Amino acid sequence: MPYLAMCPNGDRVLPLDVGDDDTILCPLCEESLGVRRSHYNRGRFVSKHFVHPRGSECPGESNLHAKLKTIAAMKLREVFETASVDHERQIPGTNRIADVVATFSTELYPFGKGLIVEIQHKHDEKEIGRSPGSI
Repeated sequence: MPYLAMCPNGDRVLPLDVGDDDTILCPLCEESLGVRRSHYNRGRFVSKHFVHPRGSECPGESNLHAKLKTIAAMKLREVFETASVDHERQIPGTNRIADVVATFSTELYPFGKGLIVEIQHKHDEKEIGRSPGSI
């Protein structure tokens, strides 16, 4: 769910700043975006946000998502100074790519061989448990 878009003149806008019929673009792919009004989904509140048209191949990672991944990586490097910290790393034995991974040279209680950080904002379809063979 993108929460940041751009006007045709390049100005960045938030969902609350635009009307349903305003022309807005994705800052990544520059495709037109739609506006989805605030609503409830299965009893949970979903705030007003932007949406790509059906069939769009844009990954749609918002600036907020990228910012939060960077903050997570920086904090992991600060707390675990000897860890190897990577962005967008495939998890061995799976087809999943983690937002941020901290790998330790030796097991560290209670974390084991590392930590995986996923930045998520109420996206129920991505709820998963621990994968076999994860670090």
